Amino acid sequence: MVKEFYDMKIMLTLEELINPKHTALVVVDVMNDECRKRDEAGNVSYINKEFEILVPRLKSLIEVTRKAKVQLCYLQHTTLPNMINESPPRIRYLMKARGSNDPDVVTMFDLEGTWGHKIVEDIEPESSDFIIKKHRPSGFVGTNMDLLLKNAGIQTLVFTGIVTEGCVEATVRSAVHHDYYIVVVRDGVASRDPEAHNASLRWYGKHFDRPTIKQMSELWLS
Repeated sequence: MVKEFYDMKIMLTLEELINPKHTALVVVDVMNDECRKRDEAGNVSYINKEFEILVPRLKSLIEVTRKAKVQLCYLQHTTLPNMINESPPRIRYLMKARGSNDPDVVTMFDLEGTWGHKIVEDIEPESSDFIIKKHRPSGFVGTNMDLLLKNAGIQTLVFTGIVTEGCVEATVRSAVHHDYYIVVVRDGVASRDPEAHNASLRWYGKHFDRPTIKQMSELWLS
């Protein structure tokens, strides 16, 4: 069902919104440093149960995405050597967010070229996927994300990843102002903070469609 308004045609149904011809699945920051840890012996474990559950779910959805020929877009938060991508206000923001008075806490995450910067195994990008290295929570700030998506004819962005109330929400809010239709997969996002996660999901629900991975898969494979 398309609603005509002045000279515009507005898509209304989820089926229309996620047509593979004009849709991209966005996977936000599912990187080692963001959701896993590695001890001195090299043993790897997830930071929490939510992230451990999320990755297999995303693997399943990504497999469906590829079968349906939907464009994949990975966001990869990136810290550069010597912190040249940061600023004093940004570092203070991160220190406060991480509950530390030590600016060195910022350097421990997402350093380009390290194990922590890599996309989690089992959901790694392929050559046809867009990989956006970003230096701020939103994937649109200071990147070529909008250029690549618009050139590919993308109108709808389907969001997954971590964290729900952080980089996912920051990119969703930016996407609104770049005139994309938005869908948030409600069991395809996760957080360390259940209260913030649920608050963010409620906000998404007021503005966007929030299907499950099962619903998305059924629609894309139908």
